[in-house]
Amino acid sequence: MSVEVRPAVLADVPLLADLTARSFDESLHPYLTVAQAGAARFLALVVTHPHLHPGRELLVAVSEEAVVGYADLRTSPKGDAFLSYLCVVEEARGRGVATALLDAFRAERSHRSLALDVFTSNGPANALYDRLGFGRGPLSTWVTRPLPAAASVPAPVEAFATQHATQEAYGFSQFRTGDLPVAGGMRAPSTFGRIGETVLKCLTLADFDDDDVLAALRASFPTTTEAFVIVADDSRPASPHRVVVTSERRTLDTRQDATRTRRHGSAA
Repeated sequence: MSVEVRPAVLADVPLLADLTARSFDESLHPYLTVAQAGAARFLALVVTHPHLHPGRELLVAVSEEAVVGYADLRTSPKGDAFLSYLCVVEEARGRGVATALLDAFRAERSHRSLALDVFTSNGPANALYDRLGFGRGPLSTWVTRPLPAAASVPAPVEAFATQHATQEAYGFSQFRTGDLPVAGGMRAPSTFGRIGETVLKCLTLADFDDDDVLAALRASFPTTTEAFVIVADDSRPASPHRVVVTSERRTLDTRQDATRTRRHGSAA
């Protein structure tokens, strides 16, 4: 299959957003920002305002004038890269599209490493990363729990109007609480996210287990029904919870990979 890789343009965005959502099982959509109704609008900002997203690249693979896959990548100032999404249309899978996207990205500039998170249940993707030399790393677990009943006093939310506008536009947002009165004193501010109408994303296990905080936030956002957090595999919430899926961090040391290629020649 002949594939050309180029940067994404605005006209690609609706297809990329749809492809990303379709690449994940629908049971995971409530927990994915890329599966929300406004995901295409957010991707459009990345394409049209790259200076606001330094180090982020959207690359598309094209075959016979049709987009057959894309990669969403970020590079830190130190040269460590992270692959957020690698999606290929179903009819082109197994035909070298994913490899072409990664090769094009790695050829653009020197990177110290390339990391990604992949679900342990995704056999084809893990087989690809094995072939490409990605090492295996720590596991993370996605867990959820029902929110407690709403408190009588809502949690204070900083810049609420901005948070609300962002949520309306993209279907997801991040916000910070103000000082929150709870049993025994005041709760320090903390950062949370909203994904869709029902999911409250916690960034720490302590917040996920804090009934007082979750009840106050449910009062602030009445449509939310469940809390969600990603934790290290050796950690588990104290509260009753449900495991959604497990992912693994995989990393390629691109400096060692480049050395092997120079020494032994490319296998392409």
